[in-house]
Amino acid sequence: MKSTVDIKVWGDYACFTRPEFKVERVSYPVMTPSAARGILEAIYWKPQIRYRIQRIGILRHPRLEKEDSPLGTSWSLLRNEISSRQNKDAKGIGYALQVLADTEGQVKKPGKNKTKTETPEDRARRQFILVDEDRQQRTSLVLKDIAYRIQAWIELRNGETNIGKHLDCFRRRAERGQYFHKPFLGCREFAADFEWLGNKRDDESNTPKHDVFLTIGTMLFDTAYIENPKHYDKHEEDRLEFWKHEKDKAREARGFTQRVFFNAEIIQGWLDIPQSLYNELNEMEAGENGIA
Repeated sequence: MKSTVDIKVWGDYACFTRPEFKVERVSYPVMTPSAARGILEAIYWKPQIRYRIQRIGILRHPRLEKEDSPLGTSWSLLRNEISSRQNKDAKGIGYALQVLADTEGQVKKPGKNKTKTETPEDRARRQFILVDEDRQQRTSLVLKDIAYRIQAWIELRNGETNIGKHLDCFRRRAERGQYFHKPFLGCREFAADFEWLGNKRDDESNTPKHDVFLTIGTMLFDTAYIENPKHYDKHEEDRLEFWKHEKDKAREARGFTQRVFFNAEIIQGWLDIPQSLYNELNEMEAGENGIA
């Protein structure tokens, strides 16, 4: 059973990063289905539901001139970022100071065919990131002044049967401007505003421009989180720990992620999402090896 969600989102900047341009980021010309799902989940999410994005409409941002493309304008930004990732077991600077104050001296841990000695300084350094040492300047090609209309289904999961409850919760939160965390357009620093359209009549501000046609090509659809302990143990480079929600509880699972792509095309201002891809995504996450 499914029901519809219909909202308008807009913002000053957006970056829906193409995977092939991961370091110097380059945005897709339009929002990806996974980014649209993230916005809906920022407003309202429960483990008993999954949002299926039906289509994404291209709206004109109020600041754009009539001769400007509704897709927005490309904008080059130079930003300060960091080169390393935070250790998931990091406990912060306070714990690092406790480690340095430890008078035991050295911590020994086994290595391959020998014992490797680790100093308190080594252990303390893993607890935080020094921004001055890890800072890198990177250029991003982002979108400026964009607006979209997101239409989606609510899919029930984990034995849930009351779809009306979840739709009403989403509608109330969207109408009041409430959210769990601030929705964003691709990157957290690019905040998004939103408006519920379910009860409003279509007008120029929320109707996609029918003269917009664009063949995008291969676009990221979404990411499957696949539980596979054997893969986790054998492949250190892409293994992942994540929470898996079941009917009555959540548990930590070990496995990997697998991205799904599709051939994207904007026709008359709409980017339609093949719904069969969600069935493929569910099958991948239900299976052990990530094979539908």
